[in-house]
Amino acid sequence: MPGSRSQNRKKRRPVKRERLAGVTVTIQNCNRPPYKCAVVMRQDGERIREKYCRTKKEAEQVGQKWSIEAGNTGVEIAASVSDSDKRLLQQWREELAVYGRTPAEAVAFYVAHLKRSRVSITVDELFRKVMALKRKERKSDRYLTDMQARLGRFCRDFGEQVVADVGAEDISTWLHGLEASPVTVNNYRRLISVLFAHAVKIGACDRNPITAVDPIKEPAGEIGILSVEEARRLLGTASDEPAILPAIAIGLFAGVRDAELKRLDWREVDLDRGFIEIKAGNAKSARRRLITIQPVLKAWLEPLAQSSGPVWPSGETGRNIHEAVRRQAGFGRPGSETLAELEAGMKLVPWPHNALRHSFASYHLAKFKNSDELALEMGHTGTALIFQHYRELARPNDADAFWREG
Repeated sequence: MPGSRSQNRKKRRPVKRERLAGVTVTIQNCNRPPYKCAVVMRQDGERIREKYCRTKKEAEQVGQKWSIEAGNTGVEIAASVSDSDKRLLQQWREELAVYGRTPAEAVAFYVAHLKRSRVSITVDELFRKVMALKRKERKSDRYLTDMQARLGRFCRDFGEQVVADVGAEDISTWLHGLEASPVTVNNYRRLISVLFAHAVKIGACDRNPITAVDPIKEPAGEIGILSVEEARRLLGTASDEPAILPAIAIGLFAGVRDAELKRLDWREVDLDRGFIEIKAGNAKSARRRLITIQPVLKAWLEPLAQSSGPVWPSGETGRNIHEAVRRQAGFGRPGSETLAELEAGMKLVPWPHNALRHSFASYHLAKFKNSDELALEMGHTGTALIFQHYRELARPNDADAFWREG
């Protein structure tokens, strides 16, 4: 059958081919009864039109018509391109050549971006989708609460914007404007990355903009604590905000982690029996533990104690009050003082990372000298971290003053 295949190839050989205005019109024989010829139009190698004809004459007429149409289109396009357009095109070619790209690729990229922007969802809509997804994935309550708080704050500023229009520079400026610790800023960055990763997955944007935002370098394990005077000033300021005072006192005199504190209920604060219960489901280590309520802590809590309900104010209220109290006590980003603060002679100092918990541990070890008990109350599995981080950070006389009532 070699002769038959050769004959078929010969029949498919082009009878006529014409190139005009970026397209090619080809007339070729075909073996598809009752048709004898086919007319094919291609642009950039892709077939865009095709017609089968019963006779060669019919095919030539169709081919001539298509060629004229293509030629007329090309003339019209050429006439519409001014000398200025040509100079711009040459400039674009030269600029894009540096990156190995062409004007056609640039136009295709931008048109695709515009199409996505037209159909893309807002940041608020994306946030609701991500929260619903994480609930379906059965993420922990702790994870969902953290995501709700942090991304909710992000959405207050970006919620109405189209996802595809939010860039890396926008996010970077926002993160640096938080005036928070490096750890806190990086936690926000991590969850924003989760948000935009889902946007990429559903086609709402090209790429995750957070990849172009570098994380902030975190301090290498340096422990900072409040001085006795700073602790007194913080509690004195918090006394005017009874909604947040119990949480600050528990953090300072019981060393409860911030995340655990935000999930603590008054039913777990037993003033009569003298301990605070951190339930396994709320603990970072997933282990239940009891923390002794020292006399100074009991004195702060008794006037404000409740039978039940969250110790930490719900939603964003707690965070806002806590930040305001810290600032009134003199903690904040140095150089960000308002005119009123400067006139009052206030000079802000940075808030040490985990200041309440670290202060508790340091003064507890200096006062009671019982590393085993301290490790249990802090939720550590051993005393190695106690000695590594908290030993001799506080002097005994300062520790006495810290734990003194009144």
